[in-house]
Amino acid sequence: MRFGLWICLGLCCWVQVGLGADRFVSRNGSDLQGLNDCLERARPCQTIRQAIERSEAGDTIKVLAGAPYPECGLTIEKRLKIISEGGRAVIEPDMALDDSPQEGKVCRGSGFVLKVSGKGAAESWFEGFTIRAQIKRTKGGNKGAIVIVEETEKVVIKGNSITVKKAAGDEEAGVGVLILNSSFVQIEENEVTGSLSPKNEEGIRLNGGRGNLFKSNRIFKHGGGGFIVLDALAPEREKNRFLGNRVEENGGDGMQFLNSSGLQIGGESLAERNHLIRNQGLGLLFRSPCDEKRPCENIEIINNFLSGNSRGIAFQGPPLEDALFQRVLIAKNTLQSHNEEGLELVRGVYKGLNIKENILENNKGAAGIALEARAESSIEVSHNTVRLQAESGISIAVEGQIEKLEVRNNIVTNNKNGLVLMLREASRGLNVFQNVASQNAETGISVSGGALDGSDPKNRIAKNIANGNGKAGLHIQGNYYVISENESRSNLVGLQLGELLLDERGQTQEEKSSHYNTVMNNVLSHNRCTGLEIIGRNNKIVKNSASLNGLSCPTRSFDEGTAAGILLRGKSESNELLFNTVDGNRNGISLLRLSPVDSRSPEGNQFSCNTITRNLRGIQVLPYDNQSPMKDRFYRNDIERNTEVGLRNFAPTAPIEARENWWGDPTGPFHPQLNPNGKGDRILGPVDFAAYLRARALGSSSCRP
Repeated sequence: MRFGLWICLGLCCWVQVGLGADRFVSRNGSDLQGLNDCLERARPCQTIRQAIERSEAGDTIKVLAGAPYPECGLTIEKRLKIISEGGRAVIEPDMALDDSPQEGKVCRGSGFVLKVSGKGAAESWFEGFTIRAQIKRTKGGNKGAIVIVEETEKVVIKGNSITVKKAAGDEEAGVGVLILNSSFVQIEENEVTGSLSPKNEEGIRLNGGRGNLFKSNRIFKHGGGGFIVLDALAPEREKNRFLGNRVEENGGDGMQFLNSSGLQIGGESLAERNHLIRNQGLGLLFRSPCDEKRPCENIEIINNFLSGNSRGIAFQGPPLEDALFQRVLIAKNTLQSHNEEGLELVRGVYKGLNIKENILENNKGAAGIALEARAESSIEVSHNTVRLQAESGISIAVEGQIEKLEVRNNIVTNNKNGLVLMLREASRGLNVFQNVASQNAETGISVSGGALDGSDPKNRIAKNIANGNGKAGLHIQGNYYVISENESRSNLVGLQLGELLLDERGQTQEEKSSHYNTVMNNVLSHNRCTGLEIIGRNNKIVKNSASLNGLSCPTRSFDEGTAAGILLRGKSESNELLFNTVDGNRNGISLLRLSPVDSRSPEGNQFSCNTITRNLRGIQVLPYDNQSPMKDRFYRNDIERNTEVGLRNFAPTAPIEARENWWGDPTGPFHPQLNPNGKGDRILGPVDFAAYLRARALGSSSCRP
């Protein structure tokens, strides 16, 4: 007899709620040829199938541990709770799933062990079993999985050990747990084991649905991957969540998400951290055949640990098309020791992408973080620590006019290159701010490209620290940047603006110039060769400090002038240098012309109101040849206490203009022929030093910022 409770409101009774009965199953029991209702513990049924068939909605089936149950094809279409009691009950079909029926076999070729199906089965529960099943070959549809949940909701699959076995020689494969178009399903604390050789497919597959939770599962040794999620387009408030899973040693990707939105992978607590380890494919793969009408969006990847996969995390588009992702957060993950990139986002549009507080180390690909963004992207990369990468720490390429690219507060250290940014097609909207790039084998921070004109706000590179890098601390190759308040110490070159590619004899092979940049308030010190190197025109260099540079520069006879606080070379012209402090360098300011000056240029470089003091040589000019006119002008500078010379011009017949400067003494500079009684800094070579100042220029009315 089934008991129930009537719920009444006033005089009306609306619903009868069944209390639910307990039913019992044991391998030592008996189905009594289908007559046993399984209600008595002392007289249990022998098969789980019998208990399911005799149960009513709301019942609990308690399956007793003991000898394995050789069953499959168990279908739940009503609300049931099936639990293992007295230990872990074992379900092991006596033949391969999807095989043809065999005489005398209990399991007659069904493509699954357990299926929870339909709206009536909502809120069903399956817990505590060991299931081992061989999948010989699949026939499509819903077959080929050990546990299937389809077209239902709020089902719990918990605490089970599921092993997918595969017969040798079969090309097709099977899945451990398959979730089809179901929502608010909870898959928790299961261990799903597969077969690498011969391989099965995924451990868990989700196709469609929303609000599902996959928590604290262990998914390992599946030939085709750990998780795969297909076409699960969930709204932001009903995300599919993957928390605290361990996915390891699978033959494909650890987790793969195709055409899916509304995802949370990992959480803030340690218990919610996913571990994706030693998978032969990627740790996490997101592929987007999404479009503007249905973008892949609202994806959170938080606090996961990924190690030893081919790549850590990758975002990809469909073949031959751009990726499209919106509102993506990648935060607090550890990505280490991958064979290729740690985090790779291929060419695409990324709107609202935030990559922050991740740790990346010992990845062997092109970069720890590799990103290629297209027009209309809006991206923030901040507070990441990227170290010990085989190539670049962070590499970002931008094509077209993006809305925003903010790269700030990152630490990139001990990589080949630290931070590499490539702007193409007149990109704007770049802010590189408060990053630390140290001990990288080549360049600390490298930025190339930029705007074509100054009509819009300039790209900004500010308050970065670049110390101890093998080549340049900061290398800027492009136009219309504001480069301010950076600190660059103990590199080969502190700040390199533009680039000359030279042959073995020091001859220019290619010149890459940088124009219309503003370089101000930077500290450039203790760099082995050069503090600031300029190759370009119409740059404004203001209030920088270049000190103690060039004291350990490798000896190269053809470019002795590279050991300098400030170096201008190539076709550098029409630059303006104001209010800079150049102190204690091998050469204070060096003009090293490896190309002739353009005769059509309206003016040379202008140096005024600078302090050039305590260098081995204050100013050194090495012209392209002895006949080219010198258009550069030094005026209203304080040039004093330089050890060898205040100014030396190596051109014997082309004088350089250095009027109205202070040379350290009211008597003017010492020149053997023109001013032998001068007690100020020494001048060598043809120099026009007329109207020298009898007091310091700095502080006078003509040299006030």
